[in-house]
Amino acid sequence: IKFGQEVKSMLFIESGSRIHLTAFDWPKQMMPSAFSAKCRKVMRNKRLTEVSQIGCDRIIDLKFGSEEFASHLIVELYDKGNICLCNDRYIITAILRTRQDEKEDIRYAIGHFLSF
Repeated sequence: IKFGQEVKSMLFIESGSRIHLTAFDWPKQMMPSAFSAKCRKVMRNKRLTEVSQIGCDRIIDLKFGSEEFASHLIVELYDKGNICLCNDRYIITAILRTRQDEKEDIRYAIGHFLSF
């Protein structure tokens, strides 16, 4: 994710580990992953409007856009982590790793509601 026009800053997101700003120009792949391509398409021309922590967990909500046009990039910073792209109602539109929580009978997959 690029910030600003004068000084080029990139938001580096490492699933399960860290988020930070950097000025380093990362090499780009010829073909981005399906998840990266979907994120780029959805968040193109949207402004980062809010950054918040979900409860007391190591989960970060990056909100792009506003109202019904908002998109949320949910980043889990524990265990292996995960990154979910959601619409304004927290319905998952793209996910880095699909998974199912057997204990709580919750499925994290495209089209499902993301519960916290």
